[in-house]
Amino acid sequence: MNYEEWRKLYAELKRELAQLGLHFDRDEEARDVLNSLLKQDVLKELNSLEGKNVVVFAAGESSRLLLLDEKFLRVARKAIVIATDGILDALFNAGLNPRIVCTDLDSDFEFISKASSKGAVIIVHAHGDNIPQLKEFVPKLKGKIVGTTQVEPKGAVHNFGGFIDGDRAVFLALHFNAKAVGFAGFNAKKKKHEAGIKLVEQLKKNNKNIFNLSNQKELNAFVKLV
Repeated sequence: MNYEEWRKLYAELKRELAQLGLHFDRDEEARDVLNSLLKQDVLKELNSLEGKNVVVFAAGESSRLLLLDEKFLRVARKAIVIATDGILDALFNAGLNPRIVCTDLDSDFEFISKASSKGAVIIVHAHGDNIPQLKEFVPKLKGKIVGTTQVEPKGAVHNFGGFIDGDRAVFLALHFNAKAVGFAGFNAKKKKHEAGIKLVEQLKKNNKNIFNLSNQKELNAFVKLV
């Protein structure tokens, strides 16, 4: 998805979520702060997604249940794992190290730092509500970082589409031409999470290579690919 396509979706989201008291007026400022903190752009690291099967773990309960299933773990180990920050504890407990972590730095930084130290590319997202976290935590990440924004990209900060950590991970995998994307843990907790789930459902309708791994039939179809 190019930025112009995403910009239209984002405008609709802003109108919908503004009614919940969410504000977007500092998104550009956050983008610029993140851009100033990034020492280099390691975007090429994400080319490894091309032609690969990807499993995206969001933080919902279905992810945690799947991570208790040894048969599923064998499938996940054959794929590239992209995780949101809220599921990292369960992934580590299951012996899975994500290749990529999507975060806006609102979860336990200890696990984000651990993933970074194990070689994961940390996709740090800048939005108007996390400027203090960007300033505090980005300098502490010593590994590979790619910056993202939900507004116009600038410098080393990119926009691949997506709103919350989970759906951004799916957009990311599609942008870098993953062969198939399976996702789990997209369970609504807040209204803004519902917006992300809606985005993934829209993507899924238009792409036969996206699978909801919480659905047994779709999980079986994904397993055959991996």
